[in-house]
Amino acid sequence: MFHRFSRALLASLVLVIASASSSPQNRRIRGVNLGGWLVLEKWIKPSLFEGKAQFALDEYNFCTSLGKEDASKRLSEHWDTWVTYDDIKTLAEAGITHLRVPVPYWIFGDIQGDEPWVTGNIPGTEGSSLYYLTRVTQWAEENNMEVWFDLHTVPGSQNGYDNSGHITTPLWNQQPKSIQRSIDVLGQLAKHFADEGLEETMTGIGLLNEPGYSIPMNVILSYYADAFKIVRTYLPDVNVFIGDSFSPQRFTNVWTTGGPEGWDDPDSDFYKNKDDTKALPFHRQLTSTGLRGQEHPTNNQNKRRTAKDDTTTTSAITFDELQRKLENVEFDGDDHPGSFHKSKGSVLLDTHVYHMYTDELRMYPAARQIGHICLWDEVNINRCCWEDQDAGKPTKLKRMIGEWTAAFDQVTGHPGLEDREKTGTMHNMTDERAEFLKHFVYAQMAEFEKKANLAPESQWHWQQIEGWFFWNFKMELETYREWDYLKGLERGWIPKLPTFEEDDRVAEDLFGSCEDQRQWALDEGDKMIGVVDPFPPKQDYLGLYEDPDTAPLDDDMRHPPSFDDDEVEDAQEEEVEVGDDEVEEETTQDEPFNFV
Repeated sequence: MFHRFSRALLASLVLVIASASSSPQNRRIRGVNLGGWLVLEKWIKPSLFEGKAQFALDEYNFCTSLGKEDASKRLSEHWDTWVTYDDIKTLAEAGITHLRVPVPYWIFGDIQGDEPWVTGNIPGTEGSSLYYLTRVTQWAEENNMEVWFDLHTVPGSQNGYDNSGHITTPLWNQQPKSIQRSIDVLGQLAKHFADEGLEETMTGIGLLNEPGYSIPMNVILSYYADAFKIVRTYLPDVNVFIGDSFSPQRFTNVWTTGGPEGWDDPDSDFYKNKDDTKALPFHRQLTSTGLRGQEHPTNNQNKRRTAKDDTTTTSAITFDELQRKLENVEFDGDDHPGSFHKSKGSVLLDTHVYHMYTDELRMYPAARQIGHICLWDEVNINRCCWEDQDAGKPTKLKRMIGEWTAAFDQVTGHPGLEDREKTGTMHNMTDERAEFLKHFVYAQMAEFEKKANLAPESQWHWQQIEGWFFWNFKMELETYREWDYLKGLERGWIPKLPTFEEDDRVAEDLFGSCEDQRQWALDEGDKMIGVVDPFPPKQDYLGLYEDPDTAPLDDDMRHPPSFDDDEVEDAQEEEVEVGDDEVEEETTQDEPFNFV
């Protein structure tokens, strides 16, 4: 214990000395996800599923197929070897400051009824998942990194995806007991790290990963308020981040100075429905922005949901109860949650950005792939969190990007894609594609470390983005090399970042703006033709285009949208034409009001 505290004290002294030449306002979270480790996703490490579990698509069926004894043996070895000390050290030396760790709700042994989950040995002892989580946190401490764990699974599933542990119809929000079990495990985790003396390293807690869009806001906000209270009981200064339900704009008026918009207005939709504890209307937001509810699908057929599937009943909570809960959420944290060893944590809304899960985006040419980040991704991220966006007045809810990647045109988990590796027909990593990936990464880093523009005279305001976590730190298959941060570092399309003590500039100042990267792709001209290699292949999109040859693969990249303040504002409001060229209209339904 003395050795651990001595290391922490030394690290703190180094940071204090370095802070004299470092600007805290420029600090950002620069992180990676430790995905496929404590919560399985088959496409990340498919060899783990060989043998009896070969037909399982998620951890639930993995454990069911193997039985608890064999599953425990296989998983204990996996937990011990998938994340290594050398991985952590390499990431730290490359400028990574934070680790986001998906954790399951059963990590302390809360396994009930016929649930097939396993924890390895007794939780906390060697061989258990909790033991390895604690070990990685200690490794992070030794390398002056911070750990933010994220509750990725809950009983009954919050979204029905493999990353929730079980591909199924999500029932979590229908079951008060399941909600309470989720809150309980967050309290156990917070207490565990406080007891271990690791609160200076385990500085962030995610209350729920990717809650489904159909979960009514009264339920998700009530859960967030209760979970917030319990984690701050044990870790008063911890950062707390919350999933945006694939719709950042739903949170834009939550926790404003005077409470949510419509809180006290008898004419508002929220106030009129304040006593309705039944399921609120189901909405499915269809969008081509890349901000949508299909994160790393294992099998697209298993991801499809209907309105009937998603319409649920909810746990009863009255308007007054919810009001009291939300008013007790403390936001008085540091202005810059990316700073190390802060005195008080912040609350952040977590958004995930991917292009490859939308058919149209997979086929965009190189310059438009980057241009989409600069305009549409930025617009969607910036839909939260505002008291008055026109006046440049944000709420206290800060912004972060919890998942993004260098991949852009290949659907993950598709059997045909993984078969390409087995048959030697995988797409080539040409010099041109590798160079494009580098600028695609630069563009996202620039956007996801964006400085605020809150000047009253500005026509277009945006909030500061506090930083990012890349998905994923490592992948088993070469097919998914563009998802692999360590491979990207090794092969050159992901940059080695300076520490903030060495150079405290944000990514835009290091590598150029998102618009600079788009201009690079335009200037490269014909060299970029053929860089985009969509999978499923172009000819599979007859349902999307009358003729696959008319798909926007080879359109004129020399005349892209141009983005000045007036045009961006018009684009946000009307989503039609930008500059001289027409940008394809975003496929969306009317935005639901905040509390539906």
